[in-house]
Amino acid sequence: FEAMVAWLLPQLAGGRPVQSRSLRIERPEGEVAGPLAALAGRYSDLSIGSYPFSQDGVYGTNIVFRGQEPERLEEALAELAALYPGVPG
Repeated sequence: FEAMVAWLLPQLAGGRPVQSRSLRIERPEGEVAGPLAALAGRYSDLSIGSYPFSQDGVYGTNIVFRGQEPERLEEALAELAALYPGVPG
């Protein structure tokens, strides 16, 4: 195994690291889906994940943005947060 890894490592291409930002929205996923779909259209360069949760009787959705441009991640996060003012993030 070590020999295979030693052979493989020099062949791996490096790149810019993928970063992520997340927002916890205490609203059901169904309420977030429409605005999130519109947002995804404007930020097609980002990967966007929606992860519903239920915790202590609270239903919500964790939204995760992934990409290589920190500025784009912050823009998308701010735009989504503006749609849900007062929602814990």
